[in-house]
Amino acid sequence: MYRPPTLLDPLSFALGFLAGTLFWFLIGRIRGLLAEMRQQAQERREQEELQRIQSLRARYLRHVARRAQGMHLAAPLFPLEEIVLPPRLLAPPPHAWPGEMPPAMDTVETTLPYLPWWPELGTTFGAPPLSVHSLLFTSSPIALLAPTGYGKTVALAYLALLLAQEDESLEEKRGTLPLLFHVSELPLPFEETDFRFELLADALKEQCPDLNISELIALIQSAVAEGKAVFLLDGYDELPPEKQQEVSQFLRALRRAVPRLQIITTVSPEQVDGLLSVGFHALALQSWERWRSREFVRRWGELWARQVATEVWEGVTLPSVDPLLIASWLEGSLEGLSPLELTLKVWGAFAGDMGGLDVRHALAAHLRRLMPPEVPIAAAETLALQSLAALQPYFEQKQARQWLREFEPPEVEATASEEVSQKKKGKKQKQPARPSLSVIDKFVAGGLLQSRTGGRLTFLHPGLMHFLAAHGLSAYGMQESLAAQPEWSGKWGTLTYLVTESEETALLGALLQEDAPPLYRQRFLLGRTLRLAPPKSAWRKFLAQLGKIFQDESLPCAQRAEAMLALALSRDPGAPTLFRYYLGSASADETLCLAALGSGLVRDEKAVQALISLFLQHSSDKVRTAAALALVNIGSSEALLALARALLQGDETVRRIAAEALANDPLEGHATLRDGLSMEDVMLRRAVVYGLARIQEPWAVTLLQQAQMQDDHWIVRNAATAVLEQKTDVRRRLPRPLRPPSETDWLLKFAARKGMGIAPGSPATEILLQVVREGEEEERASALLYLRNASSDAVFSTLYQVLYDPASPLRESVYRLLWEMAWAGEKLPHPQKYGLRA
Repeated sequence: MYRPPTLLDPLSFALGFLAGTLFWFLIGRIRGLLAEMRQQAQERREQEELQRIQSLRARYLRHVARRAQGMHLAAPLFPLEEIVLPPRLLAPPPHAWPGEMPPAMDTVETTLPYLPWWPELGTTFGAPPLSVHSLLFTSSPIALLAPTGYGKTVALAYLALLLAQEDESLEEKRGTLPLLFHVSELPLPFEETDFRFELLADALKEQCPDLNISELIALIQSAVAEGKAVFLLDGYDELPPEKQQEVSQFLRALRRAVPRLQIITTVSPEQVDGLLSVGFHALALQSWERWRSREFVRRWGELWARQVATEVWEGVTLPSVDPLLIASWLEGSLEGLSPLELTLKVWGAFAGDMGGLDVRHALAAHLRRLMPPEVPIAAAETLALQSLAALQPYFEQKQARQWLREFEPPEVEATASEEVSQKKKGKKQKQPARPSLSVIDKFVAGGLLQSRTGGRLTFLHPGLMHFLAAHGLSAYGMQESLAAQPEWSGKWGTLTYLVTESEETALLGALLQEDAPPLYRQRFLLGRTLRLAPPKSAWRKFLAQLGKIFQDESLPCAQRAEAMLALALSRDPGAPTLFRYYLGSASADETLCLAALGSGLVRDEKAVQALISLFLQHSSDKVRTAAALALVNIGSSEALLALARALLQGDETVRRIAAEALANDPLEGHATLRDGLSMEDVMLRRAVVYGLARIQEPWAVTLLQQAQMQDDHWIVRNAATAVLEQKTDVRRRLPRPLRPPSETDWLLKFAARKGMGIAPGSPATEILLQVVREGEEEERASALLYLRNASSDAVFSTLYQVLYDPASPLRESVYRLLWEMAWAGEKLPHPQKYGLRA
């Protein structure tokens, strides 16, 4: 029988509906909770990953900081940050690119020839400086240029330390990751087609043994990809040309693989083979003038009294001596020294173990501190001599032991022979009960040698190697062998100390045998070595040739300035007389400038009256400026009084020159400028503004800002505004990468005017040479920058025509270009080849 369907029970329906609704509600909430839990887990993982990376980065930076703190000679006594004088660079002259307004130059900068390979000139007379960390603000790879012992390693270490400590002075570059290496730690010879950071794994493992290297490489790659890393490479300046080529090949691959990575390395004035073709620009490291030398002695004295003099060394308490007395004793013997030599001289004076004021005594004293007592100094001399002869500033431990076999104790030699015999027989080596240290091991333990990646060794400082090698050459009568070596810092650094004890004139003739125009590089390289030669040394007879170059007014000013510098820095007694003679002669303005600067460099008080006359009476502002700079550096009461009177009573130009020159004197000069800013004379205050602009101290900036805002005359306010803008514009002086010729607007416009074109990838050498011959002055100067790596008869013919044209405004620029080409290993042809008489 059919039954109709019953109606759904309302209660059951309601309960079912509520149950379903609750079920799906709970499902939705659970999904939300699960999603939130997944998100929180992801955020927690990301936070943990971030903390892991931050921890890895912090630990790595601590390793870098620890290494940087020890990269200086006095590391056994003081950390770098306590003793370092912040390194400074010489700012290159601003380049006037076509269509751009170049930065302004003060009267000092327009007077001084720009000679980056002779940093003493710009340093002594206050050429505009750059801070080391300003190098982070250019994308061009940079080579720090200075002779051996001038602090290039310390400059790299100081920059690495700032980066590792994330110093506030770095501004927006805080957070940049420093990658600090020595050339001996690179995978050389570089035979890979492409660069990978994994190739540096061994070096990183040596630097950071407690870190996961894979994770560290990932951290480095991330920083490089973000443009937040800098590669600091020490030791390039220590290499001979063949090794320089290997490193250049490595750096070329590095730049090709990671073009955003900033690279900074070190170079010396002797040779830089292959580096310029990679795109590097050289910037000179400032030397130490007398004020910085005094500040270093003062700082050393404070640290010595606080940290060293109170300690007991081997059971003996060092006697307490007033640092002021030692500083006074050293006062007259610090000029003309490299930072290396000055450091060791100050160390010896405070330790009381030097035995004399001569540089040789300071170096010998430090070697005694480093030498194991039972090893003769002849062993160190032999090692240095072998390293020099083999052109190997770094070497393998096995090779070093072979060089020093005759100095090994019998038991060490027997142990070494037994190990070799067992290896040949395939037997397991026996462990000696009491192993003896080899001479090399003792050198490493004492600090004379440093252990590098892969068992390589280097001397603590190349200057010590040069000093030891010079003794070895002299002891074995092998001086003439030095002439056969290629141009590298080892050759000329050794010669610097060889001339102090050898009268080998045959070597002098051999060194000058290949010297030729237009640069006479051998003469100037040799001239730098004579600063330590004894007063009556036969080597000093060579200075007469430099005197002839100084007197030849047909030569470029930069070349004559090199001769002047070599004469002045040689401390030869005849140099002041030569400079005074030309101060009183009716010579060309250029000669008067160089003679005045030379008199200032040797601080010749007999020249003060002649310099005052030039400063007050000569019509040329350059001559006046050179005379004023010389008067300030001489620093006698008569000289400074003459400048102070000129500041008070002179015309507008004389006042400005006096103020800018007084900025070089941190004592009387700075005090005079401070007082001058409160004088009623408006033109005096305006001149003082230009002087304050040249002082690299915070208080000077504060006074300029006050003058900008508070001075009651618009002339002074406008001058203060202008110089403050110039101070903030200093980074425009940094080198910048050259754009390809086919993408350079001014060159394309020139080519279009001549009905020519430039194909992509073309060096455009012919068009550039045409610009040098026919272009506007700014175009011609810019074209020279593109010819640095070009070498052909057409290039040299065009450059020589400019060089030997006394009226050409590009003459000095061409001289610097030719110097760079020869520095990079290019053999310059003789001018006679192009019909020119040198």
